[in-house]
Amino acid sequence: MPEGDIFAEVYDLLVRYAESIDRRDLEGVGACFAPDARATYAGTEVEGGRQAIVDYLADQLTASAASTHAVGNVQFTKTGDGELAVESIVTATHVVPEGDRALIRTRGLRYSDTVVREGTGLLIKQRVHRALWSTEMKGEA
Repeated sequence: MPEGDIFAEVYDLLVRYAESIDRRDLEGVGACFAPDARATYAGTEVEGGRQAIVDYLADQLTASAASTHAVGNVQFTKTGDGELAVESIVTATHVVPEGDRALIRTRGLRYSDTVVREGTGLLIKQRVHRALWSTEMKGEA
């Protein structure tokens, strides 16, 4: 596979994850992870594979009515064991209902991922999610 296509595959994987989160498509979220994946979200370790990660995220998504995740600053390096070490920055905006109004919460996130090829596609084998900054403002529901 030409080198340039690997970047497109990595970026596609990250965007599919973000879009699945925003659509609340838990099956799509799960399809981004290897069966034996592990993750750490803001210091909370999630072990038990793909389904445990999906279950954890499903619970987290109930806190907001809608979200938009924008993926950027994607960099990766190949490791000696056929994996890719991927770093990306995500800006995540969540609409959190507060009665007849809403709280708009925007955060800067860093994802540090280990990505592997399984079958014909790339999957996240390990994810570390770190919040970098956060801001909130009142908004319309």
